[in-house]
Order: sequence, then C-alpha cells, then structure tokens
Amino acid sequence: MRARLPRFPLLLILVSLGLLVVVPFGTILLINRSAEVLQEVVEPALKAVADLQIELAIEVAAFRAFLIADAPMYRRQFGAARERRNEAIATLVSVKEHLAPNVQEALSHMEAVLDDYARIADGVFGGEITRDRYSREILAEQHVRFLAALESVAAIERELLAQEIGLVDRYRRTFLVGFVVEGLLVVAALVAAILVIGLARRYQSLARDLEQAVMEREEFLRREREGRRELERRQHELRRVTDSRSRLVRGLGHDLKNPLSAADGYLQLLQRPTDGELSAKTESHIDRARRSVHKALDLLDNLLEFARAETGEIQVEFEPLDPREILVETGEEYRAQAEKKGLLLLVHTGRMLPPLVSDRRRIGQILGNLLSNAVKYTERGRILVGAQLVHDGEPRLGMYVSDTGRGIAPEDRPQAFEELRRLTEEGEGAGIGLAFASLLARALGGSLELESEVGRGSTFTLWLPLLPPREVADDVQGAGRTPVER
Repeated sequence: MRARLPRFPLLLILVSLGLLVVVPFGTILLINRSAEVLQEVVEPALKAVADLQIELAIEVAAFRAFLIADAPMYRRQFGAARERRNEAIATLVSVKEHLAPNVQEALSHMEAVLDDYARIADGVFGGEITRDRYSREILAEQHVRFLAALESVAAIERELLAQEIGLVDRYRRTFLVGFVVEGLLVVAALVAAILVIGLARRYQSLARDLEQAVMEREEFLRREREGRRELERRQHELRRVTDSRSRLVRGLGHDLKNPLSAADGYLQLLQRPTDGELSAKTESHIDRARRSVHKALDLLDNLLEFARAETGEIQVEFEPLDPREILVETGEEYRAQAEKKGLLLLVHTGRMLPPLVSDRRRIGQILGNLLSNAVKYTERGRILVGAQLVHDGEPRLGMYVSDTGRGIAPEDRPQAFEELRRLTEEGEGAGIGLAFASLLARALGGSLELESEVGRGSTFTLWLPLLPPREVADDVQGAGRTPVER
C-alpha cells in the first residue's frame, strides 16, 4: 500500500494538470464553434430574412403599381427587387445545411411559394396573363401566395431567433461548466481564474456582437415599416385619382346633358305644325339631328352609370324572376333592328330553366348590350339568344348571345372587356359597353365569358348563380349596393 500512495497524488496531479489543459481548451473550442455558427450562419441568415421581407414588400408594391399604371419604371422596380430578393434567398440557401430542420423545411416551402408567385408575375409582364384576367381570376390566389410566403419568412425568422437563443444558452452552459470544473481544481485555481477572465472577455465580445446584430435587425424592420407606409400612400393616391376621375366624368356628363336636352327640345318645337309646312328634306334633317342628340344622351347616361360603378359600388335589387321572360323581352326589343339588317333573330328559352333570384333590370342591361353589339357587327346570318343550366359544383345558369359575325381574333379577346376600348374603328359608342356589362355581371355574383372564332362569329355568355350572393341571401327581395373589384 505504501508503495502505491505516492502514485495517487501523482496521478491526481497528472489528472489535474491534464484537466487544466483539456477543460479550458474544450470550453474555448465549444464556444468558438457556437460563435462560428452564430457569426457565419445565424447572423447572415437573419440579415437575409430581413432583406427578403423588405424586398418582398417592394416587389409586390411595384407589381400592383404596374397592374394599375402599366409604367416601365414599375417593371424595373419589380426586377430590381426580385434580384435583391433572390440574393437574400441565395444567402439562406448557402447556409441551409447548417440550419435547424424546421428552418430548412420553411425555406423549401417559401421557395416553392415564391416560384409560383414569380411565374404568374412573369406571365403578366410577358403578356401571357392579362391584367383583366389577373384581377378577375388570379388576384385572390396570388394574394394567398404572398401571405403564405410572408408566413414562411416569419417562420424562418422565428426558428433562427430560437437557434440564436439556443447558441447563447450554449455559451452560458459551457461557461458555467468550465467554471465549476476549474473551481474544483484547487491546485490549478490561478490558471483557472485566468482562463475564466479570458472566457469572460470573449463572452463580452460576443454579447456586443449580438447587440449589434439586434440593432441592425431593428434598422431592417424600420425600413420595412417605411416600405409599407409608402405602399399605403400609393394605394391612397390611386383611390384619390380614381374618385377624382369619376367625379369629373359625372360633372361633365351632367353639364353636357342640359344643353343636349335643350337642343332636343328646340328640334322638337321645329317639328310641330306651324303656318308653313316643313319640307320632307327638312323633316329628315331634323329627325337625323334628334337621333344624334338621343344617341349622345344615351352615351352620356352610360358614361354616368359607368362612372358610378367605377367607384366600387353598383345598385342592385334581387327578386325571384323567370329567365325565359327576360330572354323573350330582350330579344323582342332588338328584333326590329335585326330584321332591318336582314338578320334572323332566334330566342331559345328551353323547357327546363329553373327560377332565378337576381336583378331583372341589370340582366336586361347586360343582354341588351350584347344584343346591340351582335346586331351592329353582324352583316348576315343569324343571332341566337338562349340559356343553359350547368351543374359543376353549384348550379349556374348561362344566358348567351351568339352571332355569325366577323368574330374576334385571339390576341384581341383580352381587350374586349377593357373600358374605353373598341376592337374596330367602325360603329358607335365610347367602348364602355362590355366593360360595364362585366362589372354588372360581377355585381350579380356571376361572370361574363367570350368564345369567338374569326370569320364564324362570337358567343358571349352571362353566367349567374341561381341564388344571390351570400351577403344578400338573407334578404332576397332587398336592394343594396354591391361592392365590385375592378
């Protein structure tokens, strides 16, 4: 036993000396690894996430401004924001393998959502997707994609912050374990104290780095808030310009109706019997003048009603009605015009059409506009008015007007429902008929669709639900204003 006693202290000293070497070295190594992860992975990833949030907001703002104004600078702003956003994503991808599994999953989901978003945006810029189609069919889905992308970015940020907090906790645990072990090594107290001081300085340096990273992140968030305020300002300015244009059209329309009505009155006085009979030529001139005045008044009425609809609300009155009656009444209104041009006008009411709850006057306006265009642009053949019932999900009624006119080329169809747009130089009107009819269709909870073939004719179909939109379903015979997104 006595021979073995010296070995124990020697062994203890050797172990203590070994621990004095191993423990500080191991502690520093662990902290350095955590610091490297923080500085080379987490901090760049957090900065990239902040950049990504800002560039997404700028990209969406530029895209929506392009949809509204169609200005090249918005296309350039969109492209520049996308490049910066891609750079931020590339930064995240470069450190992806060092991130937590939850961050990797959120990053993959975000990339997929942004790819879909970018594909549709490129389609709009490239012309494959029209702005009208985008507003009618894709806007809501694209908004959901944008929210999903923001949620993915927020999830990545949360996971990165959690990883950052975990690293700080690891610093603390490593520091405490090393301090306790070194404290137990009484023989190496001085060395342990020096090591603790060194570790404390290193921790303070890391703490300053973390504080700087937090300050930079706050700056990024401030820039994001400024970007959002700028987006809200632009939206407000757009609404102001739209309202101003609508007020101008309404004011100008009312100012023009008074002198036109007065002119019609004087022309009517000229046609009354006087001491001297008017010649047939004079009568013809007065009739033509009155017809021109009436056309101008009708055009002003359409402009005024379109201006009211342009503000986002259309007055509708829902009531039970028979679609066959509307088809017959509207067809009879335009039968004389069709026969005057030598056209055959047919009305197919069908036998199994269900009752419809909708606005009789608005449906008549839509069908009247379609029939007027069909008579105007059909030189020979026939015009067919009818309806069909489909059951794809909820049952819908399609009321259509089909002609054998010249048809519409594929490249011109996206422009057919744009306001102040006429596809030919022939004919009369301001080019707002189909745009207004499309607004009315959406106000009734339906849609207006076009099928056409050049040289063989066109078919416009008004699709309506059998019941009114949900917001007025509790008051079927009530009247109210229905908001319509343009």
